Amino acid sequence: GRDPQGAELDKALQDQGLEPMPAPDQARIVVFWEQGGLPQPAAILMDADEPLWRSRPYPAKVTDDTSDIPTERWVLQPKPWLSLEPTPGGDGAIADVIKAPGNQRALVILKPNSRNQRIQLDLVAHAFPEAYLQQPEQRTTVIDVTATRAPWEE
Repeated sequence: GRDPQGAELDKALQDQGLEPMPAPDQARIVVFWEQGGLPQPAAILMDADEPLWRSRPYPAKVTDDTSDIPTERWVLQPKPWLSLEPTPGGDGAIADVIKAPGNQRALVILKPNSRNQRIQLDLVAHAFPEAYLQQPEQRTTVIDVTATRAPWEE
């Protein structure tokens, strides 16, 4: 229901027998496989040396109705500017994308039986369509892989 805070993600990985990974100095992608019968990809850990999620302050009109005379004013509120999202129209192998504290790590949870499924994630620069900004949505594919077999399979 919420993104992990503090060391919660590292603790959850340790509870599964995985040691926490140090902060990367370059991009890194690790695929976790489940054994037992035919191995299945279970999750992908994606690390970046820059935040994968960012927001920008954006003006929003709010109505203050705490007094007898409602007044309108403008305030700056955070609006998503950059985010990591499943590619639209993909195979649907992604169950969830968990944002780690610091926004530089993502744990991508895969649906059961994702073997031979195409896994696609985009880095999305969100649209700011106002005339003074004129920024359309831009998508850049950062992961496009088909998990056909585990590394130890021949």
